[in-house]
Amino acid sequence: MRKVIEGVYVIDVWELEPVGYAFDSNIYVFEDEDEITLIDTGTGFYVSKMLRLMEDRGLKPSSIRRVILTHAHFDHSGGLLMLMRRFSFKVYAHEVEAKFLEEGNDDVIMAGLLPQSYPPVRVDVHLREGSKVRIGDYEFRVLHTPGHTAGSMCLYDDEYKVLVSGDTVFSDGAFGRVDLPTGDKYQLINSLKRLSELDVEVLLPGHMNVVTKNARRHIRLAYETAYQWRDYL
Repeated sequence: MRKVIEGVYVIDVWELEPVGYAFDSNIYVFEDEDEITLIDTGTGFYVSKMLRLMEDRGLKPSSIRRVILTHAHFDHSGGLLMLMRRFSFKVYAHEVEAKFLEEGNDDVIMAGLLPQSYPPVRVDVHLREGSKVRIGDYEFRVLHTPGHTAGSMCLYDDEYKVLVSGDTVFSDGAFGRVDLPTGDKYQLINSLKRLSELDVEVLLPGHMNVVTKNARRHIRLAYETAYQWRDYL
C-alpha cells in the first residue's frame, strides 16, 4: 500500500494476490481526518490482507464510512460483501450499475467466472451524470462513461486534475474490454474521446499503474488507439 497523492493510497493486485493471478482491481483508500472512503474493493478474496495493509499504514478500517464502486464487475465489487459484514458504511454506485448490484445479477457482475454467486446488496446512493462527491479536499464530479459496462463511471476533480477511471481507461493507452455483458465499443470510444478532452494530470485507474504526471497523454493515446482499431474491438 503506497501513497500516490495527498490523502490517497493505492492497494494494487500484486500486494493482495500471493500467486499474481491479477483478478483484483486496484483499491483506492482516501483518508479524510477520521474517515476513510474506499473506491472499489477487489474480489474480496484478500479482504483480511487489505485491512492489515491499511492498519500497517495507521489507518483504521473501522473508520470506513463510504465505498464507491466505479462499476459492478466482481473484481471491483466482490470485497463489498465481506466489508459489509464487518463495518457500517454507505455504498455509492452509478444508478445503472446499482440496479445490477441490488438484483444480484450474476451475469452482469461476472461473478460466475471465478466462480461465485453475488447476492443482492443495497446501494445507498445512486449516482448519475453530474453528481458531486466530496472526499476531503477533493470534490469529484461523476462522469457517466459507458462502454466497458452500461453504468461505468469516472470521478473527476478539475481543481487537482485527478481522474478516477475504473475500467474505462488505464495507463499507457490501454482501455477496458467491451466484449462482456452491457459492453459497447462505440460507447467506449465516445467515453474515451470525452475523457481525452479533460485536463488530467493524475490518473487512478481500475487496473495497471497509477499515473501522477501528464495523464492526459495516456488517455489521448487510449482514445486514438480505440478509434483506429474500432473495427476489431
